[in-house]
Amino acid sequence: MTEESVLARQKFADVLALYDFGSVDGDGLVQAAAGLIDTGFETDNVLVLAGLTTNKTWNSFLVEEALALVRDELGLPVLDGDAGEIRVAQAMARRWQTGSITDRDFGEWVRLNFLDPVRMWDLHFKEMYHLATMYSMIGEEYMGYTEQDFHSDLLAVVDMLLARDDPWSD
Repeated sequence: MTEESVLARQKFADVLALYDFGSVDGDGLVQAAAGLIDTGFETDNVLVLAGLTTNKTWNSFLVEEALALVRDELGLPVLDGDAGEIRVAQAMARRWQTGSITDRDFGEWVRLNFLDPVRMWDLHFKEMYHLATMYSMIGEEYMGYTEQDFHSDLLAVVDMLLARDDPWSD
């Protein structure tokens, strides 16, 4: 695989992780498949997925059918709970790193999805729990926690997330 192919697969895998987590719909997945084609990854299965329109509810079945073949082709099986949560957090971290989402977007996403302390400790995501907690403290005078403090904490958490093994790595 060329470096461009590896990056295209990773970008598609990020969207797929978000899709599996319920943060991206079928349209996002179809667009991500089109992105694979743009980088020269033109298999029959990817072409079918990229060619779907998902503006009708019945088309979600077509997306799932085509996606199963693309998953197999790219080696991206459905991940179990822990691996799926790690992978979706990595996807969001990369979106933040590239400027696709803001500090506030990432903080809000973390707050909504990673606020269960028991679950975070089980996954060794103490940093995510801290980030979710601190996000809610921005602007609280008694805390003195600022947007810049949050940004600094976010940098550390993103580095930690991306240093973890990708559950879909070859």
